[in-house]
Amino acid sequence: MPRGFLSLRITNSSPTHHLYVNTGGRADGNYWVAYTLHFGGRKRRVRRSLGTKSVEEAIRQRDELFARIERDGEEVPERRSASPEEEEMLPLLSYATPV
Repeated sequence: MPRGFLSLRITNSSPTHHLYVNTGGRADGNYWVAYTLHFGGRKRRVRRSLGTKSVEEAIRQRDELFARIERDGEEVPERRSASPEEEEMLPLLSYATPV
């Protein structure tokens, strides 16, 4: 797998930049971090759960994660392929020209 690096251009001084709460329909939810890895002229968007409901802990984990990626890079995850069940639900496309 290739190694990707961050390309952060933070102009927003918000301490919660790159963080969001995924409630999953509940009143309280866990914080997630979203970032983009750049590799070989390409990029891949990554979202990962931080497993905490605390904004202070989420900020600390995000800062540690970004410092590690800046230092060592991160393996770029493979794109998830559709499961057999999902493939069955995909529409069939026909490119036949009408007569």
